[in-house]
Amino acid sequence: MTVEGEKKECRFCDEDNPIVLIGHHIDGRRIEPRIKWRSGRQRNKPKSNEEENIAVLCANCHMLVHHYIRHYPDVRPGAVFKILLDAFNHPHKLGTSYRPGIFTQQVKEEVERRLKYYQHLNSRRSG
Repeated sequence: MTVEGEKKECRFCDEDNPIVLIGHHIDGRRIEPRIKWRSGRQRNKPKSNEEENIAVLCANCHMLVHHYIRHYPDVRPGAVFKILLDAFNHPHKLGTSYRPGIFTQQVKEEVERRLKYYQHLNSRRSG
């Protein structure tokens, strides 16, 4: 799945092979209030296919995003995506100096440090 008008390459690593490109829901599957079907069943209706909620990623980067979403469930999926986007495309924001598009050990440690910080903030708000 790709978004019309968006460049057809991974937002993180610039992979442009269409075979490995995937549409990623940035804020997860946002849900509209329950709707009632004619059959009487009620069901949540996804509203996550809005253009601004979909980013093109390659399969590897998509798996990386979902790895961090699973391991940091207290951090909003959109925040995980933003941290990883900065890590790949704006290394100076992380205080690292490396070539954009490469996920080095130094970048991995900085991403995990930031995710733990977000997780800590969320636990203080809810506790």
